[in-house]
Parts: sequence; C-alpha cells; structure tokens
Amino acid sequence: MMVVLMGWTNGVAVFQRAMVAVLKDFIPDKVEVFLNDFPIKGPVLKDETKVAPGVRRFVKQHLTDIYAVLEQLDEANLTVSGTKSRSVVSTIKILGFICDAKGRRPDPGKLEKLLNWPTPLHSATEVRNFLGVVGYWWIFIRGYAEKAEPLRTLLRKTENFYWDSSQELEVQSLKEEFKEDDRILGVPFFEDETNKPFIVSTDAGPCSVGGLLSQKDADGKERPLRFESRTLNTAERNYNQFKTEVLTILPCLDTFRHYIYGRRFVLRGDPTAVASVLQKVFSLTDPKIARWLIRIRLYDYTVERISGAKNAVADVLSRILIEAERRISVAALTITEPRRTDHFLVNLYEGKYRTIGLHLSGVESSESEIMRQAAQYCLRAGHLFRRPVGAGMPLRVVCDPEEKQSIVAELHDGVVGGYRGVKGTYEKVRRLYWWEGQYKDVEKYCETCEECQKRFLIRYKEPLHPSYPTRLGEKVHIDLVKMPKGVGNMNDVVNIRDDFTGFVDGRLIRTKAAREVKNLILEYLSRYGCVSKIVMDRGPEFLANEVQSVFKRAGARVSIATAYHPQSNAPVERGHQSLIASLSKWCRGKDSDWPKYLRYAIWVDNVTVRASTGYPPYTLWFGRHCPLPVEFHVHSWTTVNWADNMTREELLAARTRQIAYGLENNLMTTTDRLAVEREKNKVRWDKDVRIRKEKIKVGNMVLLYDVAFERTWTGKLANRWMGPYCVVGALSWGAYMIAELDGSKWKDPVAGARLKLFRSRETPTPAPRPSDPKGKGKAKITDGGPSRRFEVGESSKKRKRVETRKVKDLAVGKRKKWVFLLQRPKRRVRIRKGGAVDAQYSQRTRKRRNVVVTKPKRRRHKRGKDHPLSPRVPEKTRRHINKRRHLCRARVVHLDLVRFV
Repeated sequence: MMVVLMGWTNGVAVFQRAMVAVLKDFIPDKVEVFLNDFPIKGPVLKDETKVAPGVRRFVKQHLTDIYAVLEQLDEANLTVSGTKSRSVVSTIKILGFICDAKGRRPDPGKLEKLLNWPTPLHSATEVRNFLGVVGYWWIFIRGYAEKAEPLRTLLRKTENFYWDSSQELEVQSLKEEFKEDDRILGVPFFEDETNKPFIVSTDAGPCSVGGLLSQKDADGKERPLRFESRTLNTAERNYNQFKTEVLTILPCLDTFRHYIYGRRFVLRGDPTAVASVLQKVFSLTDPKIARWLIRIRLYDYTVERISGAKNAVADVLSRILIEAERRISVAALTITEPRRTDHFLVNLYEGKYRTIGLHLSGVESSESEIMRQAAQYCLRAGHLFRRPVGAGMPLRVVCDPEEKQSIVAELHDGVVGGYRGVKGTYEKVRRLYWWEGQYKDVEKYCETCEECQKRFLIRYKEPLHPSYPTRLGEKVHIDLVKMPKGVGNMNDVVNIRDDFTGFVDGRLIRTKAAREVKNLILEYLSRYGCVSKIVMDRGPEFLANEVQSVFKRAGARVSIATAYHPQSNAPVERGHQSLIASLSKWCRGKDSDWPKYLRYAIWVDNVTVRASTGYPPYTLWFGRHCPLPVEFHVHSWTTVNWADNMTREELLAARTRQIAYGLENNLMTTTDRLAVEREKNKVRWDKDVRIRKEKIKVGNMVLLYDVAFERTWTGKLANRWMGPYCVVGALSWGAYMIAELDGSKWKDPVAGARLKLFRSRETPTPAPRPSDPKGKGKAKITDGGPSRRFEVGESSKKRKRVETRKVKDLAVGKRKKWVFLLQRPKRRVRIRKGGAVDAQYSQRTRKRRNVVVTKPKRRRHKRGKDHPLSPRVPEKTRRHINKRRHLCRARVVHLDLVRFV
C-alpha cells in the first residue's frame, strides 16, 4: 500500500501523475482519474443479449473492465477500499456531480447552499466567495463570463465597492441558472470518430470569449459536453475582430485537448476571414497571430463556418463565510463628504428612491441598508442624482413613466434625436439620466416608432414552398415578357412552360390584347392537350373574361400569383432569362431581329438537359430523343439505318421496347430526382436568405412594402412601407389576406415577403369632447384607431404615434351647411353635416379618387329616388355628379374618416 507523505509540497500533483501512469491504458475510454477517486465507465452501447441466466452482455463487459482495473492496481501495489467503493450502479455522486447514462449534472444537495446564499453582499470578500461557489459549476452555464463580469468588476482595486439593484439582479440570474432541471452535460463517445465527431464551436464578444464542446447523440441531436470561456483584459479588448476571433479558438482547444487531441473534429467559427486562414496557409504580418496559428494547426480539424454563441468561463472555488465570521468593511461605512440638507421634490420619486432622497435631505432617518445605498446618490436642486462609477457626471434619477417616455421621445424624435437606432438613442439617454430597465424602455420605444418602421430597409423572406409534380401537364406556368419592337411590329412573347418537365412553347404577339392571348392558349391546348392547373400573374390580358372562359371550358384550375411577387411564377420567370440570353447573342446588336430567332431559342431550351431532372424537356415530353442537325452529318446511334441489319419485325419490336420502357423509367427517375432537387433548393433558400423569425399570425398588425413605387420615387425621402393593416387570413403557400383598419378586406392575397410585423404603442386616453363650432354637434376624426375630438384650430398631436397630423381649419362654410377639414396642404375632404365619407381610394396606384357622400339617415325621407345623392342612383353617376359640382374631392395618403355625432 502506498501513502502520500505528510508535508510534501508537490504531494498531490505527484500522486495524480502516479495514478495516471498506472491506469494510462484505460484512460479516457474506461477510467477517469482524480487523485484516489476513479470511476470505471460502463459500455456506451448496451448489448441486451443474455450470456448467462439473468446476466446480459453489457453487464459482463462492465465486470470484465472492473476486473482488469483491479488487476492493474494490484500489480502497482495499490489497495482499494471495499467499503468506500460502489460497483455496478446506474447513478453515482462524484465530486459534487451526479453521473448516469444521460450525462452529468450538479448535485441538488450541493446546490442548495448556493440557492440559499444570503444577499446583499457587503464586501469584495463576500462577492469573491459567491463567485467561487458558482464557479465550481461554471461549465454548465452558457455565457458565465459575461454574466459574472458585473460582479467581478467589484473585485478590482480601481473600483469603489457599491451594491444596488443591478448587482442584486446579477446574483439572482446566476442562481436562476441552476433552478432549471435540464442542466445536463452529455457523455463523450470516443469510438465513432467519423459519424460522431467532437464539435468545437467558438465565438467572441466585446468583453469575453468562449466556446462549446458538443457531440451528436444516438438521435442525431447535438448535446453539449462542456462550456468554456474567459474574460478579456484591457489590452485584448482593443484587438480587432479578426485577432479576437483567432484568440478565442486557442483557449478552447487547450481546455478540450483531452477530448480532441489526436482525433479529427469539427471546428466552428463565425467570420469568413478566420475560416479561410484556418484552412489555408497565409503569410501574416502579425507575429502574435502567426504563433497562435502554429499552435492551432497542431490539431486535426475540419473548419465549418457557422454562427456561435458566447459561453461560460471558470472561476475559483471558495466557501461561504459564517454569519458570525462576516467582517464589516470599514470603507463602506466611511463618509466621503459632508452631509447636505437640500430641498427634495418628493412627489417626483417613488419606492426606494423616495426613501433615499428623504434620507439625503435630512427629513427622516434611515437604517444601515438605506445609508449604504444612499452613498451612491446625491441631492441637487431638489432632484436625486446617481453617482457615476469612475469618471463622469452624476445621472438624474427618473421614476415617472411619462417623464421617461418624454425623455426617450425627445432624444429619438426631437431635433437632436434624428430617429436614430436603439444603440444611438440609448447612449444619449444613459449619459444624462438613470432608471432601472433603461435599455429595454429605449428598445421598446424605437421598435414601435412608426416612422422608423416605415423607413426600415431590411425585408424578410418567407420560407420556400416548392411544388412536387409527378406527371406531364399537371401544372403549367404562363407569362408574357415585354421585348423591344422587332420585325413585323412584334413586341411581346407569351411563354407556357410545364412545371414537371420544363418543356416550353411560346408565340409572338403584336399587342397584349386578350383575343391574341386566347388564340395562343387554344392553340397550345389543342396541340398538347388539356392541363390540370395553370399558374399566371395578374396581367389584364390573362384576367380577361374571354381568356378565363377558355380555362373553364378546358377544366383547368387557375392559380393567380400574388401581386409584385414573381417568385410565385418562378419556373417561367426564370426561363425568360435563358431565352433572352440566346436571343441577345444571336442578334449581335440588331435588336429588331429577335423575332427571327425565337423558335430557335425555344428549340434550344427544349433539347438542353435540365439539372433538376437530368433529361432534356423534349425527351420527357415526347418520350423519345430529339434528332439534332449534326446527327445527320455525323451519324449517331439514333440515326443509324437499322433496316440493313434487322428485319422489320425485329426493328419494330426493338423500337417498341425502347419507347415503352425508356419513357416509363425516365418519368419515374425524373419524379424522384425533381423532388430531391427542389428539397435541396428549399434548404439552400431557407439558409441563405433572411427568414422572418416571428411568424405572422391572424390578428397581427403588419406593414406592406411599396413595390409599385420602389423604382419611381422622385426623391430619397419617401416611405418604403405602407400601412398598418390587419391580417385576417393566412394561406398555406406563404400568402396572407389583409384588411384596412376600418375592416375593409383586400380582395387579393399579399405575398408574405412584402409584409413585416408592425409594432404599435399604447394609445393615450382620449381628451374630453369639445363642442361643435356651430354648437349643434361634435366632430370626431378617426384614422383606424381610437377616436379623438377637436375644436376649431386645435392641433391633433398624438403622443403615442410618431406621425403628427394637424387640423388647420375646422369651420362652418358660408351657408353653414358644409364643414371643411384641411388635413395637409392641398389635401382636403369636404362633407355635408350629418353625412359620412366613402372614399374610392386605391393603395396600389395612389391615383386621385372622388369621395362619394352617402345620404344621412335623418334626411332620407326628404330625398326622392332621382336625387343626385340618393343611394338608388348608380355609383358611377353619383361620382360623375360629385366631380362636376366639386362637392367632394379627396387626395390623401392616410385615409381619415370624418363623421358628426
């Protein structure tokens, strides 16, 4: 029996190296050594085969491993304590962890001390003790270095110790990390390096760097094995992004070297530049980065560029001081400046800030806790200010919610705000004022800013919704492409393309008249047969009644693509590019000659092999190979004269077998391959484009991207988004039905790629109803939200909406029968008292429309059926009369309804 001698300086390290040397043949697959504790692992894969009555194979394998380890210890003259050993157990506690087949997790009994840790912490020693206990389980916490940084700041000698609600929240957040039951780290699997390699993910932040070691489990899901991170010192925080990302990789590899050294693993990083340097050999000018790369290239890895997450970092272990042993920090009780007795505006503050202010003003005494917190504040001119941490000026404490919002509004919407983003606005606010949850308030205000949302540049895409046709003519796409004026005054080309095979046919037309399109479609159907479904855009030539009647008689279902979304008709839209490219090269500068080569371009497209099917469209459509001109000059297999070598009966039989079996096999192969290719395209699309994270649901408020005026803006100051609108329906192919705020539904669906969620603010309480200018009624103006009443000349400045609308004139006309509402210059709505506005307004074209005045209910009995404003008069006639008499004119962007109540 070997015993470590008492008093040896390096006794523990020598003993650890001795144990590793004895059991080196079993590490790390079967044994993990920690001084005199070494668990013997069971088989990773449980073989349930019975090798003896009541004994399964994996149990026998485990007993064999135990026997081998005991033999090795006996040869080294080491003794094992039988009373302290535990054999053949499914779960065991080791060094504060519970280990089982699922992995390892913290011992709840040990965590109880951490969860019940008393707060607040009164000195740097107590903070150090708390971080020491948390640091024992830091490998379970994602982002530990970043979360513990505010507490670690208190340990620096250059900083004064203080404790407030922000530090209290940090302590509670670290405790919350261990209240979840899913804090389990997986078990490493070393036997399958190809299918289950170790994955090292790294990422860098502004003040910390870290990584994650993970591995796929039996279900193919990546499970974390441990986290690693550390904080950056002052010099490292000044590194550029490239240098910081390279620095991130090195400590992670050193920490995980027991798992990955000598094995092939996957190394994930975020920046493309770092991934390129790790894969290739570059001549770097920075010698420090060159030395880092030399150490990194000692490992065998495969680089994979993917976004990572900031992970945890370790800290030292300590213990809690007993309450009786807790030392009082003298510095915390030292008065650094004479007490002032300024006047305090108590009504502006609430909660603990009111108590602190009263204490500083000398009105009432406070306990030791208030006295300690009061050292972080000062009182000036009746207001409470928070002392800065380090250099800087004190910050005014704000408690009133309305005052908070007015500050953020001024620094975001005002003359010094400029509608900047969250970070820019927050930096302005935090340098002048202080309150809890300041960043969240600024972020919420900026996200709900209507002007910012309407000027937002980024557009989100919908996930791809591919179709999977399985037969010829199941679905065809039809589209018209505008071309330069060519020979014979031909201006347009109508193409019809099959979705399954890609077979295309097209015709020249002089004008986009519905009659020409109808004849072309009849020719196509009579030549190739009827189809099940036809997809087209919203061109008037396709929506004409005579064209739709042809589809109806042919029994074809018509699917109309959403407006301003050519991806809905992608097969034929994408095919235009190939045809136009061929025509451009054949014309050689003579653009008017393109009609001469159109049939050649279509022929080339049909005899060219498509990557999605693996066959030319002609072969799949007609079931045979299309003979090409070159085959008659240089004979190929299909143009050889078989009559000289075979009888007629043999030739017919061979041709029959070739056509029958060849066509059937080609169609089956095409169906499978087309489904695989389109699924790959969907995965590629969903990965490369910016997909909306939050799904649009029925009832959400959305903004609509103004595609129609995207290329016709006269300046750079126009809004890119219109709305808001309400979603009233969600379709399965990524389109939505929307409605105006007054409930008027749009006739056609809108593509999801043109929508984005609109975040609105709470509406203030309506003001009291003022009297009517005439004194006989009250005016109400609505814009889709809650009502607001105004008097003559009153400004309708709305606090919760960024857009400000002013009522410049609300007065009675000469005859005291008409009321004029001038919302903006040259934008006027005039209605009769008691009437309602029914605006013929188009969001798509924004053309000037007349406003029809409907008959008021109270005067319905006074109007006959021939009255110009009677509802019995046709709407077209009423609009004509209104236009001539100039009774109602409207030119608005945001429709306002004006009613008298």
